[in-house]
Amino acid sequence: MVEISDRKLKEDIKEYEKFERVVTEKGQDRVTIAIDVSSHKINLNDQSIENYGDLIYLESKGSGTIEKNEDWLQYFREIFKTVNIAQQKNYQEIKLVYSMPITLGILVGMAVQQYWPILLTQYGNSTYRNLINLQEFKLYRGR
Repeated sequence: MVEISDRKLKEDIKEYEKFERVVTEKGQDRVTIAIDVSSHKINLNDQSIENYGDLIYLESKGSGTIEKNEDWLQYFREIFKTVNIAQQKNYQEIKLVYSMPITLGILVGMAVQQYWPILLTQYGNSTYRNLINLQEFKLYRGR
């Protein structure tokens, strides 16, 4: 079990320790952030990625799996920093394409919530299909 606080999650990083970060700018108003931290790799040549806009590729420096004794929060912080930088560049939409453990995905969702124009995708039929924009979610706070 790990204690998670918003402040701890969003601590700034000085450098990328867990990911290699490759940026391909095409001067577009949309960006795909491809997060590769699993044994099954993202196909960056897929048309849904190539034709979307700019690309930021985060590739794990590790073997493709995160060991249980590794600092999972560091992976998250590096992903969050990347999303935050993209948001500050005023992209109209940020498309997330990801191959990562669900636990890491939950942390990303907890941090970005529905505030930014982030489009989630799902891999199916050999392509990355658009699933939902997080801004379409309505937060339920009870009665």
